[in-house]
Amino acid sequence: MAATLAEALLEDYKLKVQFAVEQTGRMQTQFQVMLTLESLLATTLIVSNSGTLTSGAKWIALLETALSAAWVMVGYSGRQRALMHRADYVLAGEKWASAAGLEDYKPVGLGPNVVVVGVLAPAGLTIGWFFLFLVFLFIG
Repeated sequence: MAATLAEALLEDYKLKVQFAVEQTGRMQTQFQVMLTLESLLATTLIVSNSGTLTSGAKWIALLETALSAAWVMVGYSGRQRALMHRADYVLAGEKWASAAGLEDYKPVGLGPNVVVVGVLAPAGLTIGWFFLFLVFLFIG
């Protein structure tokens, strides 16, 4: 009976770790999409600049600012989901280890918090883009 419970808890642990890995992959894809859009708009703004900002360039800068704010919201939402997945699989790992008689086992998620880096990087880039494009918006 105990072996069956430990096996079931191990499968639950594996599934929860897999969900967390998939969430991290989705966050990475979102990061790449937003970075591509930001780079595209920045390139468009720079190419359209002929010494002074045109009225079209101001709209691009405004769109860039809105995109930056959206990126932060998307990143925060992804972080919240990733933290919930992490809490789930850490708890599942602890339950499995207890059922398997592994007192010193540390679940996968107890190491460095990679989720923080995955959110701080886009947030830092977003803040930088935001201020850069605010400057562009008001200097023309």
